[in-house]
Amino acid sequence: MAFEKFDLTGKVALITGAAGLLGMEHAAALLESGATVVLTDMSTAALDAAAQRLGEQYDRARILTAVMDVSDPAVIEGVAQKLRDQGVRVDILVNNAAIDPKVKGDQGVMETSRLEHFPLDQWNLQVTVGLTGAFLCSQVFGSAMSRDGKGGVILNIASDLSVFAPDAPDSSTSSMTTSCVPHTRCAPMACLRRTNSW
Repeated sequence: MAFEKFDLTGKVALITGAAGLLGMEHAAALLESGATVVLTDMSTAALDAAAQRLGEQYDRARILTAVMDVSDPAVIEGVAQKLRDQGVRVDILVNNAAIDPKVKGDQGVMETSRLEHFPLDQWNLQVTVGLTGAFLCSQVFGSAMSRDGKGGVILNIASDLSVFAPDAPDSSTSSMTTSCVPHTRCAPMACLRRTNSW
């Protein structure tokens, strides 16, 4: 095992947006450390492809999948209940889901990401998935970690744009990642204040 100091054997990590590029990397690192992973995303086909790819290098029995829309509380709770019914306890939550805005038409990425041109519907979608989704998943899975007294870990994935302002008029990525920082500081403490170990 490459990360002996970070042995996660017996732990279960749920990753949102797991079928994407970063989600796959998070899953591979957790699998390398011995964890079982629950890959969640919007597409069954994408999840199946991700699980198959990861299964080529890691034990397929430690790779679970679930279709989950992080913007829908009922769907998140449904996934949580299904895992509980299967005897699966989530020890680690990786809030990784985000929107990768696509450049439309003849406009370049710099033009479409400018504050004065950024579409409101895209703004709302990014807030819903990247920020509200992290809040909802932390609420459901973090509360479960707290209830049984065993605690857990919540990781909110953000970019370096949450730490420093880029020399560019980007209005979406920096806002989403910066907004996730106070959530990272406050939500886990609120959910897990009754436990101090896991």
